[in-house]
Amino acid sequence: MDWQQIVLFAILGLGAGSLIAGIAIGIVLFYRGSGIINLSTGAVAMLAGYCYWSLRTGTAPWSTPPEFGQANSGYLSTGPALVVTAVFLLVLGLVVEYGIFRPLRTATPLAKLAASLGLLLVSQALVSLAFGIGTKPQPPVLCRV
Repeated sequence: MDWQQIVLFAILGLGAGSLIAGIAIGIVLFYRGSGIINLSTGAVAMLAGYCYWSLRTGTAPWSTPPEFGQANSGYLSTGPALVVTAVFLLVLGLVVEYGIFRPLRTATPLAKLAASLGLLLVSQALVSLAFGIGTKPQPPVLCRV
C-alpha cells in the first residue's frame, strides 16, 4: 500500500468519523446538561438521515410516487431538503425534551435510561414501518438530480 492510498482512505474516512464524533459529542453534552444517558442519540441521527433521504428521493410516506415520464416531481433539491430536515430536527428535539425528558426530571436514573431506550426502540420501529427494512439508494449530496 503506497502513501496515496493511505491519504485516499484517510480522506474517505473523514465523513463517517465526523458523524461518529458528532454523535459521541451529543451523548456527552446531553449527559452533562441533563444527567441522562441518552441512548436514543443515534436514533435521532437516523431520523434525520431518513428525513433528508425521503425529501431528496421523493419517497416520503405522505407523498405520491412520481408518474412515469415526470422527472423530479416530488423531489427537493439539496438546500430546501437540508432546511426542512433542520426544522424537523428542531421540532423533534422540542418534542423529546418537553414530552419525554422534562417530565422525568425528578425520576430515578434507571427510569430516565428506560425512557431513552424506549425512544430508541419506538424510533426504529416507526422507521421500519414507514420505509421498510431493505437498503435504500443514496441520492447525490453535492450535485443536482
